Amino acid sequence: MIIPAALAVLLTAPAPCDACAQAEAHGFARLIEGRYQIVLPPTSQPSNREADLFGEAPPKRSAAPPREADLFNAPPPPPPPPQPSPLKAGGRLDIQHDVYLSEDTDWGEQPIDPRYHLRLYADARPSPTARAYTQARLTFDPSEAMSWGGTTTLEQAWLKLNTSRAFITLGVQPIRWGTGRIWNPTDALNPTRRDPLLSTDLRGGISAARIEAPFQLKSLSGALQLITITEGAQRLKAVGGAARLSLAWGAYELILSAMGRGEDLILAAEASGGVGPLEVYGEGSVSWGVERRFTRGGFTPEQLWDALGGSRAASPVAQPIEGASAKALAGVEWPTTLGGDRLHLGAEYLYNGAGDDDEVLYLWRLLQGDPALYLGRHYAGIYALAVDPGPLEHTQLLLTALANLSDGSGLARLTVVYAYEVLRVEPYVGGRFGAEGGELRLKTRIPALGDAPPTQIGPLRAEAGIWLRADF
Repeated sequence: MIIPAALAVLLTAPAPCDACAQAEAHGFARLIEGRYQIVLPPTSQPSNREADLFGEAPPKRSAAPPREADLFNAPPPPPPPPQPSPLKAGGRLDIQHDVYLSEDTDWGEQPIDPRYHLRLYADARPSPTARAYTQARLTFDPSEAMSWGGTTTLEQAWLKLNTSRAFITLGVQPIRWGTGRIWNPTDALNPTRRDPLLSTDLRGGISAARIEAPFQLKSLSGALQLITITEGAQRLKAVGGAARLSLAWGAYELILSAMGRGEDLILAAEASGGVGPLEVYGEGSVSWGVERRFTRGGFTPEQLWDALGGSRAASPVAQPIEGASAKALAGVEWPTTLGGDRLHLGAEYLYNGAGDDDEVLYLWRLLQGDPALYLGRHYAGIYALAVDPGPLEHTQLLLTALANLSDGSGLARLTVVYAYEVLRVEPYVGGRFGAEGGELRLKTRIPALGDAPPTQIGPLRAEAGIWLRADF
């Protein structure tokens, strides 16, 4: 062919050259400085049909360096942790020792109150939408010699179902209402009141069926609860019901409740919110047909104490309160810091429309099951809580002072709470002050029983004790 022949002589052939001219015409040569030079065309690449259709593949990464396990035959990494078991079990042991010091009583005759509380629970979660929980408490009193001295209480036994719109809880369940730190006048579903001087609520649950439906309306959130109460009911007419509406907007909350059983009715409201650096809260209730009041009918305290020994001639008479009876609580708390430590200061006032001004009836009412600190009509309390003060860690100091303004008696108590891991220790010491014979400085006269003469126990002066708790 002409073009290859021309290429062969390009390096030696001077211009002009017919073969070189043909090579130049085809683009294989160029005349430079009187001589033809070879011009090589770009190397053609083979066509990649897949790349033309889908684009170029990303460049391959270099192989990863060998792992230590590959070089030294190290064991493989551990497997992922197993999933939690759907069933959990555990418990709590509370050891309580209290001593009460009274005036006009020999040191060896001062009463003590040792108790042991053992709680056992089982918590099952068979599915993400179902949970079953049961908890029983065994209380043992070692002061009752030569007898078992123990009581068993089923505190909780409930089944909870979660749906897309509501939570359904059936069985014996804890229901606690109220915003107060010391008193809760709206907590009317429970047959007993919480002891404000104890950090542990020893009350169990109540038998009920509850449906709770939360909702959200822009910045307003809330929940509606409907409750059927079967606690203490043996017939259909004794079954009670309650409704509770909770509304929350920012730092403010309003709760409206209604409870009824037979002809008894209770309407209640709770509110809380922040006002500057303070947290202000309150609650109140109005009831019809629920409360009762005792009258002693002119009997002397000695006659009433003798009635406790079996004589019914001087027994007080309980009469239902006609019309409405009101309870109200107002409280304020100031969370602040002192030297870098957290400090909470608070105060509360309680008005109890069903309370008595006659302290002679207090002992009788206590023996009839009426709750302490709800016997008088007017109460006031203050408290101060310090969290990890100074060099102390895992420690809280709680100072509480309560007064029955109706009879002028009061108490003050300092409690130290040390909690570390599963252990909790709570020693306390307290004193009583104010009028003798009042609710908080109660005098007791044990009537004559058989050949034993009547015993007079003077008013309380001081108290001390320790609580030990261990979770397992």
